[in-house]
Amino acid sequence: MKYLLILCMMISLFLGGAFFGINQASENHADEPDIPVLSKESLLERQAEKNDMFEGPVVGIPVETPFPDKGQYPAHASVQIAELLGTGISKVYDIVITTAANIVEPLF
Repeated sequence: MKYLLILCMMISLFLGGAFFGINQASENHADEPDIPVLSKESLLERQAEKNDMFEGPVVGIPVETPFPDKGQYPAHASVQIAELLGTGISKVYDIVITTAANIVEPLF
């Protein structure tokens, strides 16, 4: 019973915070500066200016160079840890959601 009350309190706090955050995000804040709206013509002019800057040959790595295959090099340790944490957290999340659904299901 104690755990059910704690779970209900956690769910209500989460939902309250989510609704409060959505409310804050939807309000129009007067202290923020107005963002200038760019017209299509000004965007096309800027693009044309950028294209004119690079008339000469570009020196560097050719675009056709393929990236090395993932299987060719071993993954970095931080990548492996991140993948393990990601799968572990998703499994724990699935278990929590399934348990909460099983608890709430008889109420409806």
